[in-house]
Parts: sequence; structure tokens; C-alpha cells
Amino acid sequence: MAYARNLRALSWYLARWSVSSIIAGTALTFLPSPFWRGFAVQALLCGAICLVLALWGLMRAGRFAAALPDEERDVRHTLRLRTLLIVSTRIDVLYLLAGITVAVLFRGTPFLMGTGIGIIPQALFLLYFDASGARQLPAEAPPWYHRAP
Repeated sequence: MAYARNLRALSWYLARWSVSSIIAGTALTFLPSPFWRGFAVQALLCGAICLVLALWGLMRAGRFAAALPDEERDVRHTLRLRTLLIVSTRIDVLYLLAGITVAVLFRGTPFLMGTGIGIIPQALFLLYFDASGARQLPAEAPPWYHRAP
């Protein structure tokens, strides 16, 4: 099933990023600089949230794959996943702008500036992740598919 396969691949990719972010955030907490501690907090929080989303995606993909094959349901869910990724891409732009804004507004406070700067790589990754994920999925349903009213 295409939906389960795509969701599983996206979820594993997100899980790898999440674990990397958590490891980096943990390492940065040991640095004495408040800037790097702020960066670390952002890496840890985003890593934890993304890991929860990745695990949810893996569980959902497993349940979907275990169900009886249903091509119409597969197409419907694939189209919904693409829509979700497109909406998330737009939210990622706002997330990126929020990081830049925090970094600029609080440039005199190292911890908060680090938090703002820490948002930027996370937002850039999520922007790439969501946009490339949406591009990999079909934009339109096959001709035989008829959306239920």
C-alpha cells in the first residue's frame, strides 16, 4: 500500500532527525554559554516533539498496512497526507520567521537569542522535509478514483 509505505518512510526520516536533534541538544547543554543552552533547549524540544510525531506516523502506518487492502482508502489517505504536508510547509515558514524574530528582538539576551537561532535549523529542516515529502506524493487522484461526497 502506497500510503503506508510513504508514511513509514517519512516517519523514519523524521525519527532520525529527531534523535540527532536530541543528541545535539543534550551535548550542547553541557556548554557554559547561555547562548548554547538556549540553542540546546530548542533542539531538545523540537527533537522530542518530532520524535512523538514520527512514532505516531510509524504506528499509523503499521495499522494501515495490517488492514485489508482498499485502493480507494489508500488514495484518499495519500491525498490527505500530501495536503497535510503542504499546510505544514506554510507553517514551517512562520516557524522560521518566528526564530528570526526572537533572535533579532532578544539579541542582547544570550539565552533567548540562542533559542531563536536554534529555531532556524529546525524550521529549515521541517520546511525541506514537508516540501520534499509533498512533492514525492501524487498531486492528483488516479482517473478511476471518485471522491466520496
